Amino acid sequence: MPTPTLTQIKASAGSGKTYTLTRRFLSLLAGARDEDGRACALAVEGGHCWPDILAVTFTNKAASEMKERVIRLLKEHALADPSKAGKGGGDSGDSGDGAWPPTRAARWVDIILRRYGALNIRTIDSLLTMLVRLAALELSLPPDFEPSFSPDEYFEPLYDLILDRARRGDAQLRDDVRDACRLLLFHTDLKGFTVGAGLRVRLSQLLQLHLAEGGMSRPAPFNAGPDPFNDGPDPFDESPGIPHRGGLPDVDTDALAARLVAIHADMQDATATLSRILAEEQLSAAATLHKFLDKCAENSAFSPLSKSVYLEKGGLDDCLLKASKGKGSDDARAAFDDWRDACNDFAVRGRLIQRALQVAPLAGLARAMAAHLPDFQRREGKLPQPLIPLHARDVLNGEFGVSEAFCRMGTRLAHVLIDEFQDTSRDQWAAIEPLAVECLSRGGGLTWVGDVKQAIYGWRGGDSALFDDILASPALTAIVPDPKQETLPRNWRSRAAIVQHNNTVFAQLDDPLRARGVLSAMLGDKTPTHVLDEAAASVARAFAGAAQGVPDRASAQGGLVRIVPLHGEDNGDLRDKVRQQLRALFLDDLAARRPWRDVAVLVRKNDESALVASWLMDWGVPVVTENSLRLADHPLVTQTVALLAFLDYPPNALALWEVLTGAELFGGISGLSDRTLRDWLADRCARPADDPRGGKGLLADFRAAFPVAWETWLAPFYARAGLMGPYDTVREIFEHFRVAQRHPEDIGYVRRFLEVVHNAESRGLTSLATFLEFWVESGGEEKVPMPEAMDAVRVMTMHKSKGLEFPVVVIPFHHQPDRTDPPLVVDELDGQPLLAPLCPEMGDRYHHAQAAAAAEKLHLLYVGWTRPVDELHAYVTSTPFAERSSSLLAGVRALLTGCDIDTGQEYVAGVVPPAREEATGEDAREAPQEEATAQTVPPVASQAVPAPVQGMKRGESADQASPAAPWRPMQWLPRLKIFRNQLEEFTFTERRRGMLVHACLEQLRLTGNPDQDAARAVAHGMRAFPLPVPEPEATATELTAMLAWLAALPQAEHWFTHGVPEQSIMDAQGSIHRTDLMVDDGQTCTVVEWKTGRPSDDHVAQVRRYLGLLADATGRGPTGVRGVLVYLDGHTVQPVELRTADAPPQNDAPRNDAPLNDSSEGHRP
Repeated sequence: MPTPTLTQIKASAGSGKTYTLTRRFLSLLAGARDEDGRACALAVEGGHCWPDILAVTFTNKAASEMKERVIRLLKEHALADPSKAGKGGGDSGDSGDGAWPPTRAARWVDIILRRYGALNIRTIDSLLTMLVRLAALELSLPPDFEPSFSPDEYFEPLYDLILDRARRGDAQLRDDVRDACRLLLFHTDLKGFTVGAGLRVRLSQLLQLHLAEGGMSRPAPFNAGPDPFNDGPDPFDESPGIPHRGGLPDVDTDALAARLVAIHADMQDATATLSRILAEEQLSAAATLHKFLDKCAENSAFSPLSKSVYLEKGGLDDCLLKASKGKGSDDARAAFDDWRDACNDFAVRGRLIQRALQVAPLAGLARAMAAHLPDFQRREGKLPQPLIPLHARDVLNGEFGVSEAFCRMGTRLAHVLIDEFQDTSRDQWAAIEPLAVECLSRGGGLTWVGDVKQAIYGWRGGDSALFDDILASPALTAIVPDPKQETLPRNWRSRAAIVQHNNTVFAQLDDPLRARGVLSAMLGDKTPTHVLDEAAASVARAFAGAAQGVPDRASAQGGLVRIVPLHGEDNGDLRDKVRQQLRALFLDDLAARRPWRDVAVLVRKNDESALVASWLMDWGVPVVTENSLRLADHPLVTQTVALLAFLDYPPNALALWEVLTGAELFGGISGLSDRTLRDWLADRCARPADDPRGGKGLLADFRAAFPVAWETWLAPFYARAGLMGPYDTVREIFEHFRVAQRHPEDIGYVRRFLEVVHNAESRGLTSLATFLEFWVESGGEEKVPMPEAMDAVRVMTMHKSKGLEFPVVVIPFHHQPDRTDPPLVVDELDGQPLLAPLCPEMGDRYHHAQAAAAAEKLHLLYVGWTRPVDELHAYVTSTPFAERSSSLLAGVRALLTGCDIDTGQEYVAGVVPPAREEATGEDAREAPQEEATAQTVPPVASQAVPAPVQGMKRGESADQASPAAPWRPMQWLPRLKIFRNQLEEFTFTERRRGMLVHACLEQLRLTGNPDQDAARAVAHGMRAFPLPVPEPEATATELTAMLAWLAALPQAEHWFTHGVPEQSIMDAQGSIHRTDLMVDDGQTCTVVEWKTGRPSDDHVAQVRRYLGLLADATGRGPTGVRGVLVYLDGHTVQPVELRTADAPPQNDAPRNDAPLNDSSEGHRP
């Protein structure tokens, strides 16, 4: 059996760790069998198959990049180009170039591409998710569950659930909600008097803490009841050495409050005793001591005690005036000591209990939410991400075991390579370690690569101490007693001036004394000495060997570092100065030397990103930010979604108005200016109620005021909205509005949105309503991939920049204040668990956390300053407030001072690169347009741009044009193919006949001649109807007779004069009900419903449902509303009255009542 290997690789910034990991993967691949893993599972022990090599990365992008590198290097070997295959950097690992002759490399390329899914390079999240899926049934999870990486996906439904239960009579929940709101209003720094948003934020934090603390880690037995923690058998009880944590503690608040009262009583007793003895012995104390004694006597048990220097005095004499010093009795001195100790006890333990009592109502609500989480998981098929590593750990450590997991995977792992290990959490490692042990026991290996200096995800659970702790892991070292440690010594990214500068600044931290000095400057003088010493030793270990070498090549020489101090009297003054400096840098310097795509601006917070981006846009500098890539924020997308919302529900006036006023879609092509539309709206709103020109809704009024614009641009979609799926509708919108021609710079957003719509439709969201619901819930997360070739400045946070590099890096802010909203943690008091905000009263725990946060700020500074290739421009910003509240600023200054850089003067190292010459030849080409989307995505609308409307000249408005052949969506298809359901054979069913009747009714206008009115309406309706109509002449005759009878009814003129079609009514549960016609003459409100086919009691119930809602909404009561059922086939009119017993509909009422034939199929314009 091969010898197992255990290898740690330390890789500083730019040292080629991804390159090294890829070469290590290829080296293992060179020694692998070419069978698939399933065949190897049955093979003799020894050796490994290629799917048995697992590489684990931190992000999807890193996984994709590594896969691409593996394939690219193999292709280069296959093409016999070893010069390219060896290009890059890295000092460890070897792909075994001699083992990759062209024929063998070509064969492996073919093998991998044929089974690309078996190339085992994945993120740590996807690995753990796969392990949990293997035991989904045992964990009472749906086998096809999806991980929820956004807490809102499960928090919002659970939050709504507990509020609904509180409203419906759950007394305990109602009391908890009330107490939580009072807590937020009176005992926190919550701004204003609205507590809803604050309650959401804190409950979300608590729910995350509950999950992270293992509150849901014990899986519910399969087919268990609603209680996930029943007394049934637990298949994972025998997990060796991994205790189950309990989540948020269930604190006895009465007992806690009683303890607080006792501590407070001790303080008041000691205060009274000291005051009495001072008076009896006539000892003269400072007036401030007497004032503080009075405060102690008056202080409530539930109020914090103010600070005082007297609580730090060594004895009574330190508090007495000169005349009384030394005259106090032993009882007086003992009374002072008892009082000081009692006050300090109340200030520490008492204050901790106060904080815990304030949080207790919130903790109860969070536990109540968590109790419903298993039901949510089973119902929605979503598993919160914090639970995934806990479940994976239980799967591999329980009775299920690693062997069973491998069996279900269909393969066996032999080698595990882990990238960015410094950001791995303890829970993640607890899940992965059994896999590593199994690999080592089979003669395989574990290699982990990382850099503790770049550990910046501690706030997300990452524990950088794991990077070295593994070297002493009993489970691993029992198999491999002497792990191997390697270091990548060179920086292959940055030029010499930048590497030397960072060596000078950060290498000083490998000295514990100097690290202690920097941390002391950041933390202040209240940190205990032993905590500071431990933190300094940890930082020194992280930055040991931080100094890097530079490759001996011409391209690595040169470089520029500029550090500019900027001080403002306040934030506004500082922003003005930073803006002035950046303007000069970008417009007067970089613009002449660099393409914009070379430049990245790195910030700490999203609001800083938005601020810098707004400045750059003001100066005409193209910019790309994380938020600017969000589909939901792009005007083309928002206006398209608004058009879909209007088509789904035409009475939606807000959606229609957003479409009409959107310049990117309708406004820029319709010929109607924004001023014209707003003037028309203002005039419309100012009309009296009896004005004959309007009053029937925004849609009807717009259609009447601008008929050509309506018919040209919106009516074609309006008439066919129910007949096309979301993808076809969006594609036709982009084609009809000539989006590709008008907005070529936004084609990436167009393609991405079409891809999202197509994917949604592929998952069964085939109607506008279901797609819009999906978009509201998930659309905000969709983004356009960062365009590599776009000539624009990138603005992003330092966290997002990790793993990236840029020719020029600008860091404009270094003065961010420390956080003032401490996280909630589970602590202990006298052996009992309690929940409270992290605070100084927790002693060493608090100070260790502060020291860890300071160390992470140094790591983040290292990440930011090591991103540039050619130039680093850093602005050391400060204000008087930041001088007191920013540990980052203090750390930057301490580091610069430590290497003799004057923090009050501009510092420059290196040489400014020369201005670039005018590009010629290939360099003068425009940036290539974004490549077409993958073949799995259907063609994009931009490939078939519609011709201009016939008869419409450039600059001519749509209302002036007269197109000869009206455009309609998908007119390039045969009429039948407008339906995308190929399984349904077309027949002219009763429901489709009802749709045709409805289309003709929409065209009915009464002029006093029923026959002519009916014939005209039928002709227009059948011409616009998109489906084939059998025997059109006979059908037209039948429908004309039907509508002529309707038009001749005595009450028809009244209905059509005062009626509003498709009027909506909302019930108490928020469901929408739509009437065919609502007639309100000011005295009586009449609901008119058109029906084909035979009369039915369901029709009567439907109308009475409407009448009940109307009677309640208008306040007219049962006598003020009426209903009419008009049976068009039977030529009968049936009145419907509202009975007293009729009630408004409940939750199960349909959202839209069926048109004409009682079917919900089709669209109701």
